Amino acid sequence: MSGQSYKLNQPIVSITIVDQQRILATVPRHAIVTVEGRVEGTHLVNVEWKGKRAMIFKRDLRERGSLVDGAVALKLSRERQ
Repeated sequence: MSGQSYKLNQPIVSITIVDQQRILATVPRHAIVTVEGRVEGTHLVNVEWKGKRAMIFKRDLRERGSLVDGAVALKLSRERQ
């Protein structure tokens, strides 16, 4: 899962850290997120989205996202900026 990119089919609630506080944010439908780091043994995964880091639930990502090829992910994320 690490390094893989997903296109979201539905919005996903994420957790970001701002000024050492956890903040809930919504990653919108059609966003491209890339999984970062090790993902074994945890319910949350770290993702990068539009240069931002967030944590989302693995289950949400699997149920609400579609795996995309790295080159396709790069093209789609550039189109959305």
